[in-house]
Amino acid sequence: SKQFITVRQLLCHEAGLYHIREMIDDAERMMDWNFMTTAIERAKTIHEPGATNGYHAFTYGWLIGELIQRVTHKTFAEVLEEMVTIPLGLDGLFVGLPPSEMNRRAELVNNVGKNNPNAMRFERRTQHLLMKALTAGLKVANIDLDKSISALVPKGAMYLDFNSPDFLGSCLPAVNGMFTARSLAKLYAVLANGGQLDGTRLISRESMNEIMQIQNRTMGDVIPLPMHWRLGYHRVFALGRPTSLSFGHFGFGGSGAWADPIRNLSVGFTLNNGFGTPFGDTRMLHITNSVIRAAEKRYLYPDSEQISGIGPFFPRDRKINYGAAKKIVSGVLPRRRRNDVSVL
Repeated sequence: SKQFITVRQLLCHEAGLYHIREMIDDAERMMDWNFMTTAIERAKTIHEPGATNGYHAFTYGWLIGELIQRVTHKTFAEVLEEMVTIPLGLDGLFVGLPPSEMNRRAELVNNVGKNNPNAMRFERRTQHLLMKALTAGLKVANIDLDKSISALVPKGAMYLDFNSPDFLGSCLPAVNGMFTARSLAKLYAVLANGGQLDGTRLISRESMNEIMQIQNRTMGDVIPLPMHWRLGYHRVFALGRPTSLSFGHFGFGGSGAWADPIRNLSVGFTLNNGFGTPFGDTRMLHITNSVIRAAEKRYLYPDSEQISGIGPFFPRDRKINYGAAKKIVSGVLPRRRRNDVSVL
């Protein structure tokens, strides 16, 4: 059934190829691009593509990255630099850190690959307690933990040194992106502003409309929450703040970013503590709430007839709440999924 997987299904985590624990025998294999793409080629899908969704936590990088390389005939790093980093003038956005930038990196402070035996024992104990607590919680919620482990815990990951130059210099798009918070926020500012920023357009308005559509709303196989996957992005969680049209992505260590095209707002957050969750560090929730609260104090938008495409919906002379703004753009931002019969 793999030959029928569409690009759309790859982008919204519906391909059924997230089970990295069964694909490779050691996490160090992830530093070999060709080995990983071959392993994915040989793998059988966990479920019929499109039948459900499951967070492709690690494999997403090679699935999308290899697609990009075959279309462009360039490496992923080259495409990232030529189409994103240089046009936006970013000085801190890498996947595969160049040797010249190694001195700028912030090391993970609780990396499990350290050589200190005492530190290793402490980390293994901590990991064990965290996994035990997670397991208990998932069992109470009647969640299949095996699928989560299959996608989130490659064999040997505990002994992989995430701070080593070899690991940092390898291209693992879903694992070892290295960003400054400002560069990450600026990238997401493009998404919040209809695909362009400061006169530089990276994405057409039509493509942005497609990107923002929610592709699935059900609870996935890997993450026990409905993530409302878009084309590459998930929902933004906030307490008491409307974010239904916001989207972003967070990683294991807690670093991540999100964009809000209604408020014309983007936020980037990076840290080096190494823990956190696939949903983002808990501090991000508080930051999100505070940023939105501050933005809404000056939240305005132009008359509806002036709106063409996505944002910015900032003002001239009238204030409006989030719900009313959504109604204004309901015809501009299609959110209903189209029949998935072909690639994008």
